[in-house]
Amino acid sequence: VLRSYPVWGEKGSLTGIVEIVTDITGRRKAEEALRQSEQKYRELFENANDIIFILDFNGKILSCNAAASKTYGYEPEQMLELNIENLLDPAYLPVVRQLIRRRRDNMDVQNPQEFLTYTKDGEAVWVEVNARIMRENGRQVSIHGIARNISDRKRIEEALKKRERELEEKSRNLEEANTALTV
Repeated sequence: VLRSYPVWGEKGSLTGIVEIVTDITGRRKAEEALRQSEQKYRELFENANDIIFILDFNGKILSCNAAASKTYGYEPEQMLELNIENLLDPAYLPVVRQLIRRRRDNMDVQNPQEFLTYTKDGEAVWVEVNARIMRENGRQVSIHGIARNISDRKRIEEALKKRERELEEKSRNLEEANTALTV
């Protein structure tokens, strides 16, 4: 960067020019490295298969990635108008409020947590959430989290439980039949 300053004489006439040259190569390289880093972060954020979100302490969605929009059926702009209360099953609202309070008060909170949520069309979506408080200059500013859709896993677990109950029932019936035959 080149800066020039006029030097005026006693009678108001221009007697010279002072030029200052500042080498900003280092600053330019740092700015470019920062830009590239931000680009990589943005690509990772937007292209992740898991839901990535940022909330305020009232549960308002401040930012979320494309996976969140795709999962819940809202346009990206619509997601930013929502609060997590709009997505969560009502039974989980008190739990989530308490978790946010505990995190804000620096109390221990176990990760991950599982919650039942709903899409725009009312379809159930189970998510496994890892979240943490973000700080700037020592001040708590937001909650950052990653949520993985575990609906398929939940369906499989429920089907297994159902089969176990059916097998237990059949086993009891066989035992009763065996006892009856023995008698």
